[in-house]
Amino acid sequence: PVVLNVYELGGINKCLNFLSLGLYHSGVEVGGTEYAYGGNPDMIGTGIYPSRPLEVQEATFKESLLVGYISDTSQVRRVLSELENKFKANEYSMVNKNCNHFSEEFCHKLVGKHIPNYVNRMAKLGFYLECLLPKDYLGYAPVNQDPRSSTGSFHSNSTD
Repeated sequence: PVVLNVYELGGINKCLNFLSLGLYHSGVEVGGTEYAYGGNPDMIGTGIYPSRPLEVQEATFKESLLVGYISDTSQVRRVLSELENKFKANEYSMVNKNCNHFSEEFCHKLVGKHIPNYVNRMAKLGFYLECLLPKDYLGYAPVNQDPRSSTGSFHSNSTD
């Protein structure tokens, strides 16, 4: 199965949920590994990283959503390789290219389905308000990525 894991970022979601908004991190779980995207302007290489499912320290688990199924697990590596250069760590943007943008594209390429709109609604709204946000703040992921990805590759045989 291909599963979208959604996490809440910060306590502000209690207020934002009232407005049908929220700040979320997401990752896509396939074959016992969760793949996500993050980074900062000082990192080189891909910002895509593997981790253990449901282990995001800077966020609170919200829900897991079944997106679909794949029959060929080699498809995961193929799609990740396609996305590796598109989702570079130093090109991360909370508004224009964040973990939810990655999850959307990864799910769409794997199973042809989209993630729920609510997951990235704040980034879409932020696009219109980007000029009001501090530029140096936008390039840092609110969730720290796996340190193995700092070498610029998600290709790891270990998922410890």
